[in-house]
Amino acid sequence: MDILDQAQALEELERDAALAAHRERMRGSGRENCVVCGDPIGAARLKAVPNALRCISCQSGRERWDRLRGR
Repeated sequence: MDILDQAQALEELERDAALAAHRERMRGSGRENCVVCGDPIGAARLKAVPNALRCISCQSGRERWDRLRGR
């Protein structure tokens, strides 16, 4: 699997997670766990970013990935 395949797989995973999170929000259940790792999203993070989908660790990783890709 080359880097493009890996990037495509990651984008697909995150898209599926975002869709699942959206469906859950539409059911009114709220978001308490990270869509990537499943760990709880900290109360301080949810207070600062009420619509956060990722925990601090996963969001930091996503931002690093985006910087590497030039987004």
